[in-house]
Amino acid sequence: MNSPRRIPGLIAIALGALFMSTVLASPAGAAYPDRSAALTAFESIAADQTVDPGWTGSVAACNVGTESAGSLAATLHTVNVLRTLAGLESVTFDSAKNRDALAAALMVRALNGIDHDPGQSSPCYSKAGAVASGQSNLYMGLSGAEAIVGYVEDPGVSSLSHRRWLLDPAAMEFGSGSTGTTNALSVTGSHKSGSRLNGLADDELVAWPSPGWFPSPLVFKDWSAAIGTGSATDASSARVGVTMDGVAVPVTGQRKLESGSGAGVTLGWQVSLPASADSRDHIIKVSITGVKIKGELQTVGYTVNTFDPAEPGTGSGAPPDLTDPVVPAGTGGGGVSAQCRIRTAGFTEAKKSLRKASRSHRKALIRKAKKNVEITKRARKLACG
Repeated sequence: MNSPRRIPGLIAIALGALFMSTVLASPAGAAYPDRSAALTAFESIAADQTVDPGWTGSVAACNVGTESAGSLAATLHTVNVLRTLAGLESVTFDSAKNRDALAAALMVRALNGIDHDPGQSSPCYSKAGAVASGQSNLYMGLSGAEAIVGYVEDPGVSSLSHRRWLLDPAAMEFGSGSTGTTNALSVTGSHKSGSRLNGLADDELVAWPSPGWFPSPLVFKDWSAAIGTGSATDASSARVGVTMDGVAVPVTGQRKLESGSGAGVTLGWQVSLPASADSRDHIIKVSITGVKIKGELQTVGYTVNTFDPAEPGTGSGAPPDLTDPVVPAGTGGGGVSAQCRIRTAGFTEAKKSLRKASRSHRKALIRKAKKNVEITKRARKLACG
């Protein structure tokens, strides 16, 4: 039996499926529905970062060598924890891509620099390594799981391209190679391999930091949000606003990021959070106004529930603030909220489904329909008061 604190989390998961066509949202927050699950995930990637790569190669001999299975497993686990935080599906590593990525990582280490298009004169050149260099995120100074976290932070990279490739919603298969001081993460490739440049659906959002419970050490200087498809979404007049615990905080460096990395029309910006943001639990709300989706003006909004992994916090239930991320422009302020209207519509549909199931006289269908009525009823109460 679920405790009362966990009920809102279940509601969020169920309604995400029911209303995905009308609510602009990624599954973020549903994957880790409570604080304790997000905390466990964060602690697991901290452990991943302690795994030695076990690299057997050599720069002096230009020997690619091998990376330990444990290091590859830890690296892949961190990739998928970070993707899950963003509400994305997990990926796998391909052994051939791993080998080529390791050849690229060797070239980075030998060069002591990053070159995505190395020539034959590049130290420890190999054709496989050169090709992989052009298809990979490259990191110098970190390897394994540490490099993966570094790609999401993407310090000093205005385009946030490394983050966007790692959080590509269409990705299914990557490859990774680590030497102890360098990493290559193969993120592009053929459609068969799964790293596809598919756009987001109109009703999807991929953000970092993302909605739901979110560990504060992973809230980096640069924030980003990929919104909808390139053809259906216009963010040229978008404006970002952020509040922490109800108080506005400065937003600077807002920019529309160039296409070609990951998917979606992506905005980047920086947030000046107070020092207190690093401790305790906080409710951070993002509001992006002036976005047009299929020609209609929308306000994209979502809530990041940050927490300090070193503190017990306020509990392990669902995020304390559940908001629908998109509201048609002009509906804010007084009156019935968009969230209330959506939840009421869901409750109405659930009751219709129950009536239909009752006419079928099939007990399993009736039980399922009754359960959905109860879920949507609680959701309406939460949204409408």
